Amino acid sequence: EITYGFYNFTYGVDTNKVYAIGLCRGDVNPQNCRKCLNNSRLLLTQNCPNKKEALGWIDDCMLRYSNRSIFGLMETAPGTSMWSPFKATDVDEYNKVLGKLLDDVKNEAVSGDSMKKFATANVTGPNLQEIYCLMQCTPDVSSMDCNQCLDEAIARLPTCCEDKVGARVIRASCTLRYEKYKFYEITDQPRQPPPPPPSSPSTNHTSSSSQGKTHLSRTVIIIAIPIVIAVLVLCIICTYLRLRMKKPSLTTKITSEDEDEITTVESLQLDFDTIRVATNDFNDSNKLGEGGFGAVYQAR
Repeated sequence: EITYGFYNFTYGVDTNKVYAIGLCRGDVNPQNCRKCLNNSRLLLTQNCPNKKEALGWIDDCMLRYSNRSIFGLMETAPGTSMWSPFKATDVDEYNKVLGKLLDDVKNEAVSGDSMKKFATANVTGPNLQEIYCLMQCTPDVSSMDCNQCLDEAIARLPTCCEDKVGARVIRASCTLRYEKYKFYEITDQPRQPPPPPPSSPSTNHTSSSSQGKTHLSRTVIIIAIPIVIAVLVLCIICTYLRLRMKKPSLTTKITSEDEDEITTVESLQLDFDTIRVATNDFNDSNKLGEGGFGAVYQAR
């Protein structure tokens, strides 16, 4: 029975014991998987007769057998490489984008479990050229071994397939492939630069914001005007008081022929002769009493 596209089997005893592994590509359905493995069995026996160990990779599956135990064992040999005859146009940018894509797909494949270690992805390269990538390890190897196998396969690319728009590296425990066209069935989410920032708000929204700002301005003005008026009034009062303090006044009681009244005059000054006449030469009959500064007289 094929479980998650992976199959292992042993047959025979002692020195005549055979170990076999069958692995289908992660996106292939069970029916096509069985068909591919059956075809691989025929191809191996025809092309590798009387061999104790053989490995065959075709598009949809891999079949391997050996006279020794190969279960859970990571091996990079035997292996081979294939590449496209066409080269990328913008080589530097293409290799930069491809390198990032290979790292991302490898990390995803390595993070798989004991059932499946498989990943695909695509990215837009230079001149809007899509790059599709697939990586897979036999699920019986550990994540660490899967990572090591794929690292070795990636390291092979500059030697075999530098600047090519398509390549495939096959190892006993893993495989990688990238092309400018889609060669697998899974629908990927394209790995592209982050989307642009959202568009500016609609006209209605902008008008609403403008109205909000207008109401706010009116509120500020309404509040600010009473404050300004109050400050101005306070300044006027302070100025008026300061001017009055600078000009001392003299309050005296003056009796006129018609009526008595209190009159305030500024800096009332009389010469000595006028005062002497008004007090009848300081006669005691005009004396009102004694004050803190001497005698107080009534002027007539």
